Amino acid sequence: MKVKKILYLTTYEQHRHDLGGAAWVDGKVLEELQESFQVIVFPVVNAADESPVPLEVRGRFNPLLRTAWQMLAKSQCYQEAKFKWSSAWDSRKDRLLDAIDSFKPDIIVTSQWPALLMAVDSSLENVVHIAHNVDSVLSELYDPVPLRAIKNAERMLSREKQLLQTCAKVLAISATDAERIRGWGIQVSHLKLKVSSCSKMKSGMSAIGFIGKASWPPNKDAVTNLVQTVMPEVREQMPVNAPTLVIAGRGSEMWEGSEGVRVLGQIDDLDEFYSQIDLVVVPRTSQTTGISIKMLEAVERGVTVISTGIMAEDAGLSAGFIGADTIADIVQNIVRFYSDDSNLDNDTRGHQSESRTGPSVYISDTLHMIGGH
Repeated sequence: MKVKKILYLTTYEQHRHDLGGAAWVDGKVLEELQESFQVIVFPVVNAADESPVPLEVRGRFNPLLRTAWQMLAKSQCYQEAKFKWSSAWDSRKDRLLDAIDSFKPDIIVTSQWPALLMAVDSSLENVVHIAHNVDSVLSELYDPVPLRAIKNAERMLSREKQLLQTCAKVLAISATDAERIRGWGIQVSHLKLKVSSCSKMKSGMSAIGFIGKASWPPNKDAVTNLVQTVMPEVREQMPVNAPTLVIAGRGSEMWEGSEGVRVLGQIDDLDEFYSQIDLVVVPRTSQTTGISIKMLEAVERGVTVISTGIMAEDAGLSAGFIGADTIADIVQNIVRFYSDDSNLDNDTRGHQSESRTGPSVYISDTLHMIGGH
């Protein structure tokens, strides 16, 4: 039986964990795909290129100016213009088409918005797309004032729907995002990632951990919530033995000097980080999109997670977490965790029922059902 060939078009190289959780998702998906398919990976942003496609333009005057002109001249949303203003975009697109011509894939899989954008810009049709977020939701929540003034979120929403409608199949890694996309009349399934879990004793360091790129708005909001609201209330209820908050990730130095906080900055060894902590707390209680990769990383390493039930469901977690849907619940569960060792027993952790959006699917099963490209 012929082994199907897959070209996996993603945003950046798989080893670039410092750029965000997408690399972790790609690693899980590729690990599963490589068991059954012949796979090559093509990143949109390749640091080895002489002139790589720019991943970000913030803080750079000329790229920002050219992005603004691209938005004005071509009525593009910011999330499209910030890639396509550069000649590196067309150069990389040409290399993609060469790779397709040489490899002759049966199926093309795109991972994240920039990869789908390049696929559509290259006139590729019927791709299988993995949606890490609903990017128009991020735009609605976090666009700065100048982008709000030109209604960038509306542009982004229109373009996002347009691109998703070209796909043969859309797989959302968040159950909530699957529900959103389905509401647009687009066929979508919730993609379940294969995450194993293990048991682990407390580190003995009485430490809560959070790792993530600080410039990612949901991460910044979560850490700010931990530093300014959650941990002060925990210290009030545990005046003698309150746990330390350990923060790691690119840009985490902004919280250096905060009370009860230890900052590690950007790190290379995730196992070392998780060996230093007992608990991961993700206090996102408002609207969000995508999933918290740090929750899945923690569960894989036997570290208990405290977060909302919706976030656990979005991530496809069935065990290894303690559900807490308000800040007060989060604080109480932290205090209880450090006061009662029984919380280490898997049987006492939170469990989720089947996703409200219906059964989840694995990527390999989905692609086996798709015919040749």
